[in-house]
Amino acid sequence: MYGKDTGNAPVPQVSDAEKKATTRFSKMQHTYEKEKRAKQEADKARRSSTFYKDTHPASAPKMKKANEEFQLDEKTLTAAETKKKEEIVKSMKDKAADFEKRYPGRGKEVMYATATKMAKKVAEQAMELQPKTQPQQSQPDPKAKIAAQRAKSAEINILQRRLQAIRQTPAGTPVSGIGG
Repeated sequence: MYGKDTGNAPVPQVSDAEKKATTRFSKMQHTYEKEKRAKQEADKARRSSTFYKDTHPASAPKMKKANEEFQLDEKTLTAAETKKKEEIVKSMKDKAADFEKRYPGRGKEVMYATATKMAKKVAEQAMELQPKTQPQQSQPDPKAKIAAQRAKSAEINILQRRLQAIRQTPAGTPVSGIGG
């Protein structure tokens, strides 16, 4: 029977202070909910971004089971990287037992992967140390070169005429028709 006036029971009166407090509270709650929705939308947009997908571990591709084979597209090693990898593997041969102990059943595989990673890193550092060569500038078109020389000589002629006109005018008289 709430909300209906039965005539018998008095309808409770709400004071202005209570109305203001209720209104203020509902506005605060509405603002809070609005901010919460905006934050959720921003998080959703951030999660769908390429950067998030590339860097966040939760979005990394799921690893397949050991017995399933899969194909990875990897950069092939250069000759220098391969040579360096073999040198690193030879230096790590005495540590093969340690790799086998830490990675039972795949110690040799991990050792080669580590050597490959180290070889790539060394090659990358060597590339950074090499001076960068600048590409040779192509020869300008002979016709364009001739046109540029003609334009330059025409400009010089105009400036020489202006200078001659300035020198021929008597001192104290304004020079007209010579400006550019």
